[in-house]
Amino acid sequence: MAMLEIRNVQKTFRTYAKPGLFHRPGARKVISDLPVLRGVDLTVEKGDVVAILGPSGSGKTTLLRCLNFLETPDQGVISVRGETLFDAADTSTQQESEIRKKRLQTLLSVISGMNMQSNPGGIIMRI
Repeated sequence: MAMLEIRNVQKTFRTYAKPGLFHRPGARKVISDLPVLRGVDLTVEKGDVVAILGPSGSGKTTLLRCLNFLETPDQGVISVRGETLFDAADTSTQQESEIRKKRLQTLLSVISGMNMQSNPGGIIMRI
């Protein structure tokens, strides 16, 4: 069983137009899309050392923010120790109370066993 498994995680940031004179309340017009994560797959086994490397703006921090639920992926599945913490196709995993509970129970126990180091251009995790 994998300690961490990420399947087809995708995240796109959108830029919205400012409300105009004839802007309908609650409506937003998308000006541009910036796909940051495109189908990311990752499996981490116990004892693995993982380095997330890439140039500035390549999505390293966005991936980590999706893993700790500071950002919500648009698509994909995140599982820790065989338990699905997030599945974009399953709305029950997207409820705020469920996310908080699972984050505390599962992610913190995994992170307590990690040694994370931040270096220029990358992040290294030892699990």
